[in-house]
Amino acid sequence: GCVIIASELFVFRKDQIKIMPPGRTDMKRKILTLALSTALVLSGCSYGQTGIESLLKPPKLPDQQNEIYTALQASIGKNITLKYPRTGDFTSAFLIANIDEESTQEAIVFYEAADTVNATMTLRINVLDQNDGAWVSVYDAGVSAQDVDKVNFVQSNGNTFLVVGFNLAGDSGKFVVVYRYQDGRLEETAQRLTCLEYVSCNLNEDEYTEIFTITTDAKSGRRIAQAYQISSQGSVRPMGRTDMDASVSSYRNITTGKLADGRQAVYLDGLSGTNRYTTEVLTYENGSLYNLLYSAAGEKSFIEETVRSDAIFSADIDADGVIEIPTRVAASGYEDAASHEQEYFTLWNICTEDGLEVKKTSYVAYTLGFLFTIPDKWLGRVTPVFSSAENELTFYRYDGGMEPTARLLSIRVFRSSEFREGISGYTTLRDNGQIIYAQKIYDDDKSLQLDSETVQSCFSLYTQ
Repeated sequence: GCVIIASELFVFRKDQIKIMPPGRTDMKRKILTLALSTALVLSGCSYGQTGIESLLKPPKLPDQQNEIYTALQASIGKNITLKYPRTGDFTSAFLIANIDEESTQEAIVFYEAADTVNATMTLRINVLDQNDGAWVSVYDAGVSAQDVDKVNFVQSNGNTFLVVGFNLAGDSGKFVVVYRYQDGRLEETAQRLTCLEYVSCNLNEDEYTEIFTITTDAKSGRRIAQAYQISSQGSVRPMGRTDMDASVSSYRNITTGKLADGRQAVYLDGLSGTNRYTTEVLTYENGSLYNLLYSAAGEKSFIEETVRSDAIFSADIDADGVIEIPTRVAASGYEDAASHEQEYFTLWNICTEDGLEVKKTSYVAYTLGFLFTIPDKWLGRVTPVFSSAENELTFYRYDGGMEPTARLLSIRVFRSSEFREGISGYTTLRDNGQIIYAQKIYDDDKSLQLDSETVQSCFSLYTQ
């Protein structure tokens, strides 16, 4: 889902820009603040009518999923509620993959049946297979869990397994199950792993997949990460472990990708306290598990470098396989503004042996679903003005206290039905089917002006 940053929900208009008179050095940096009336108008928080979601139509269920749903109802009845995995790469109610040695695909569906006799097993998992091209339910079982956290299809030494995380009732943790589909049945191949959080991936890039769990050690009370290897038969073998930041109350985002040196790593964005987000990075080498940014002893601990007050998460923003860790800085002119009036640039950092190193600077328009990387010649010389009323971001030259009259670039989101090329000087930047991202390049300052190709290369879609 989209992360909504409060400062990006306020409307900026040129008539609301406060220009500070000379001599007011304590205030001159606040050149782009909101009038109080604007904050009051928007304090109702009717966010559903702003941003990109109001421009999109809900998707229709594909024909294949309709066929699976019809077959499921024919087998178990219509009084059911589909359950969707809450996180991960597979969040559809219908998970379709080839999980056995046959050439055809299978469908895995999670659901709740309102008329289930055993009230403790209301969550159920169903497998449908294909018979002469038609979907048929072949397996159905209950699970003592509140809902489905996430699902992974993994390969370990050539065999396919289904790794499913379930959430326990009352937000009391998770348990992880490794399934193998054989002879029309899902079989649990290993003991269940109880944990606070987990991820399955292959960090050491061998023939086996690993599961990494975050737990609290029963003896010491310390928060630890534990690695398990999934064997050829689906059993799990304990491997290395390492300390984790005990102050983290929950992990809001877990992603896997490379470090700058090419090694695979797990990036964990955690929340501790009130609006304090940090990132930890796990690697696995030579039979040992390492936390690159945190040390319980305080030696080589860089966790404070990752602190930010907003729910922005690690991601591969430039599609090079390396995950970047976000931190934020106030944009020029907003440094002394009240927190709800501030605009920010996001710094995307790579993890190194000596902590974080800034790789790119960008403006992230969370409510509109895009990211704009700041070109080198703009660094320290521009500031953003975001208008949720117009679904538009405009960059201005920043002159250290002067009115930002030199416009450089506007990016606006239109409904496809409302846009035509060249309207009011806007041209297509990205056509996303239902909506158009459009650009308008100004020539107020030739030295900072961008060409269309540069704007295209700096722009990318972005959701979290």
